[in-house]
Amino acid sequence: MYTNATSTGTNPLINVGNITVGDNAVGMYGYEENSNGNITVGNGSIAMYSKGGNVNAAGSITTGNSGESVGVYTVGNGQTITNNGATFNLG
Repeated sequence: MYTNATSTGTNPLINVGNITVGDNAVGMYGYEENSNGNITVGNGSIAMYSKGGNVNAAGSITTGNSGESVGVYTVGNGQTITNNGATFNLG
């Protein structure tokens, strides 16, 4: 899932389904991310990548088993990551 938003409040990503990607990939990428669904990523991958804005995770996040995968990754300042009962299964 991708948005080309350049600031918060313009196009938040909302996942209520299932996202599955392979190795060296990103499940959700953009600003302001909300996931109530399930995200599964392969080795060397990122489930949720946020360039700004808050991240809310529920459902489940499952990563590959290479030790190089990441559940939630943010860049920027002033972001809040909230776990709303998400299950993390990290490789």
